Amino acid sequence: MRNWGSFIYSRFKNYKKSLTNVGYYFLASFIPMVINLLLSPVYSLNLSAEDFAIVGYYTSFNGFLSPLIIFYMNQYYMREYYFRNEKERTRLRAMVFKALLVYPFIIMSVCLLGIYLYMILFNTDTKMPFMPYALISVLPMALAGIYRLELIDCKVQRRANDYFKISLCNTLILVFFSVLFIVVIKWGALGKMLGALMPAVVMFVWSFLRHKELLNQEFDWVAFKSAIVFCLPLVIAAMMEFFSTGYDKVFLERYVQLDQLGLYTIGLTIAGYLNVFSNAIGETFNPDIYESIANNNNKRALSFVFAQMAIMAVIVILFILSARFAIYLLTAGRYVDSTPYARIASLAAITTLTYSAITPFILSAKKTKVILYTKILGSIACIVTYSVLISNFGLYGAAWGVVICPLFFSLFAIVFYVISKKK
Repeated sequence: MRNWGSFIYSRFKNYKKSLTNVGYYFLASFIPMVINLLLSPVYSLNLSAEDFAIVGYYTSFNGFLSPLIIFYMNQYYMREYYFRNEKERTRLRAMVFKALLVYPFIIMSVCLLGIYLYMILFNTDTKMPFMPYALISVLPMALAGIYRLELIDCKVQRRANDYFKISLCNTLILVFFSVLFIVVIKWGALGKMLGALMPAVVMFVWSFLRHKELLNQEFDWVAFKSAIVFCLPLVIAAMMEFFSTGYDKVFLERYVQLDQLGLYTIGLTIAGYLNVFSNAIGETFNPDIYESIANNNNKRALSFVFAQMAIMAVIVILFILSARFAIYLLTAGRYVDSTPYARIASLAAITTLTYSAITPFILSAKKTKVILYTKILGSIACIVTYSVLISNFGLYGAAWGVVICPLFFSLFAIVFYVISKKK
């Protein structure tokens, strides 16, 4: 017994830092989620179903526009970090920092024009207002680049404590302005979107001032060109993911009333809280997965993948069992009719995590074209799936589409990855 006690203590001591990091990453996602859950009834009392529909409609474009605006520069930085020495890392960080100060704002302007042309040319009967909602929905994506770079630095350098503090500050700013604009000033959908914009503005300014010395570094054009080659397939592929995560609302807006779309959006939003757990799990295990792959320890990497899936499955089951009561509390009893959509959509947390768990293996092998091919075929499958399901089953069909579509991406990713490895 004494030997076993010493063994357990020694193992715990060795992994104490890792366990502490897991705790910080979990709290960085869990605390914001708890705050949002506590404030959800307050928001529901001050927002109409139409307000939720407007917010959900413009948020749905994020999946298509965000990869194009950010251009996956941060993912390139994270991938390259473990293969460079400290001096090279500084040059790489400076290149990414400078690129994210210029490129996103140029692309943001193009994206706004694209949304406007879509609404006047292809959706002329829409009841959705364009300005200022479109601008406010796109601007946070352009501002988020250098803030996310700071968070990635915290992850790769194992500074989980700093990651927690920065994330918590971002959440507190979001809560303050959301309550101000939604509850106090009562600006409805506009207030909800402005509340999301303000932390992006504050954290952008903070991140810039914190690392402005990087502007003195010479721009690494070689690394920039390498990043373009690495990221371009990922960007196109990620944009294709819009057809599994946002296309449903854009498609539904043509066929249902705004209040119905609002209920659907509420259900998916509440189910989306499960992504907080999914993201926390990913933030915790991804650095270890990348490191394991870099060390050619695929068995260890797969063990982390299966651990993620098991944890997420338990969380989803608990949510399904308690969904109606939870939604009653979260919406102050106003939008309980959104429960069926939330229960169905909660399963997407598992199917989405399945694809996310496959991605590190593909990126580490630098087979970004595999992701591109996967997303192209997967997007085609999603368009067909949503068309069939929504046409036959309406809102319920759309909810099941959210669950099913990520499975197409997982299937195609595995097939193309195996084929590429054999070649």
